Amino acid sequence: MKKLFLYILIFVAIFFCTFNYARTFYREKMQAEAQYAQEEDLVSEEPNEETIVLPRADKAEQKYIAGIKNGYVIVYIDDEDTVFEYTDINVDALKATLPEMYKKLQQKIEFYDKSEVFEFLQDLAS
Repeated sequence: MKKLFLYILIFVAIFFCTFNYARTFYREKMQAEAQYAQEEDLVSEEPNEETIVLPRADKAEQKYIAGIKNGYVIVYIDDEDTVFEYTDINVDALKATLPEMYKKLQQKIEFYDKSEVFEFLQDLAS
């Protein structure tokens, strides 16, 4: 009886730890997406008489590079040292389902807009 109680207690502890980790992970992911959507809203606002609009050089010059690292798809900012987005897209599964995309990722794929990156990642994840 004591062993059964111990097993149940261990199972419940593992369940709560996993649940808490998943909740934290998805909360951070949703916050990042909300921040991205908010940035897009700020950029798309039409200027009025009191607004001074300056050109954003960083948006035109910055590119994103999708590649493979440690068995997962990862997106870098153009210097390939700064990580823009970690993903949980497993490369082995991708290799089995989309071998052409796997080959492209090995050679690295370039994007010039955040929305292109997120559309690409969403397509890969589905």
